[in-house]
Amino acid sequence: MKLLVFLLLLLPSLALAQPTVTTVTPITGTGATSCGASIDATGTNTGMLAAIALASSAPVSTVTDASYNSVPMTFVVARTDSQDAARIEYWYLHAPTTGSNSFVANFSDLVDFACEVYVLENTRQTGAVGNTSVDAQTSSSTSLNLASAATELVFDAVVGEGSGGDCTPGGSQAERYDDDSPSLHCGSTLVGSASTTLTQTLNNGPWFWAAAAVAIKQPAAAAATIRRKPILIQ
Repeated sequence: MKLLVFLLLLLPSLALAQPTVTTVTPITGTGATSCGASIDATGTNTGMLAAIALASSAPVSTVTDASYNSVPMTFVVARTDSQDAARIEYWYLHAPTTGSNSFVANFSDLVDFACEVYVLENTRQTGAVGNTSVDAQTSSSTSLNLASAATELVFDAVVGEGSGGDCTPGGSQAERYDDDSPSLHCGSTLVGSASTTLTQTLNNGPWFWAAAAVAIKQPAAAAATIRRKPILIQ
């Protein structure tokens, strides 16, 4: 007698790499109420992250809104330094319109600004923003810690009062930008982990500074599937 049975095979979910940075567009200026530029957001599973550094006499301005191709971006997190004269903010947009379109951020008052706009690929198309961390100190170094995962990419952004310095990112962080015009500002990325620490050495310090970090998630892994494999027993 021959017996036909089925072996149930559990196929694992598809593992995906962390998000990647396609481009970073710097937009800087002084004494203005907005920043803007044309940015190409072409890619696969794209996201847009804007790190906006502001500096002025106290009280420093804030970002009132940001958009790409007239689609509003979502505020993520912000921190002002102890002198209320420098501020860093993050804004995010899921699935930005493909192609070259206008990015615009508006401010509450005249301010010196540095808008660093990332185009990312391999990001979750909803719920991409993970944990955040902020701090403000007077020192020659920054340190931010947050919980993330190896499938996430973690970003830090720092703004300091004044110019005449630069930053050195710590460890295996990838430097993404570093400038002192119109004021000191820098940013980097690091592949996430259960406890992710990002640091920056602020040269020619100490500085009054504010810093923020955010983790961005990869697309959700495909669900595990079950497949039946027939086996003929003699």
